[in-house]
Amino acid sequence: CGQAGHLQKDCKKDTTASTSGQADKKTGVSGRVFAITEGHATKTSGIPPVHEVEFNIELIPGSEPTSKAPYRMDPIELKELKDQLQELLERGFIRPSVSLWGAPVLFVKKKDGSMRLCIDYREL
Repeated sequence: CGQAGHLQKDCKKDTTASTSGQADKKTGVSGRVFAITEGHATKTSGIPPVHEVEFNIELIPGSEPTSKAPYRMDPIELKELKDQLQELLERGFIRPSVSLWGAPVLFVKKKDGSMRLCIDYREL
């Protein structure tokens, strides 16, 4: 339906109709994940250096946007989520989005006791 933040299961509008009329062709989404230089990575707190990665996501014809409800978090996890998202925004690694596609996040405790932010892309 195109409404930002709208969960697919709650949508009352019919989104099953293909707007392109080419349901038999695969639609590819391509992009790049840009490298973080080692010098830049040492300035960031806890973000390891990475290399440029090419990726391609093949979409299934007729597939609809998936948006899952967020996983429940306790107040400590919510504060950590806000802090980590704010840091990633300030450093330019992420940006605000109004995409219909969305995935929930969760935390995994590291050996040192800090929290690792993980995104559950399985439904996408």
